[in-house]
Amino acid sequence: MMKIRSEKDVPETDFKKYASLREESIEEPDEIWKKMDTSGNILVTFIKEFPDHEDGDISYLVVTQEDESAAIHALLYSFPTNDKTLVDRYRQGEN
Repeated sequence: MMKIRSEKDVPETDFKKYASLREESIEEPDEIWKKMDTSGNILVTFIKEFPDHEDGDISYLVVTQEDESAAIHALLYSFPTNDKTLVDRYRQGEN
């Protein structure tokens, strides 16, 4: 994710500023995408758009690994972005 971010995207140093958006992104996502990675892990991406955020149009993405047997999700990473192209890259698998 860090390698493909645009220079105009939310700086990594500002990620903590958006941490409060994580829970809402998981609890009330606009989209959920599920796919299996090359190692057989099930990755689930929660995407929530915040068009009226004080910093403009922000999307918040949360990527988890699903454990089907325990019915839990382990957080892998989460981040804010204003880059629509980056959000599109996470729209993979089953919606």
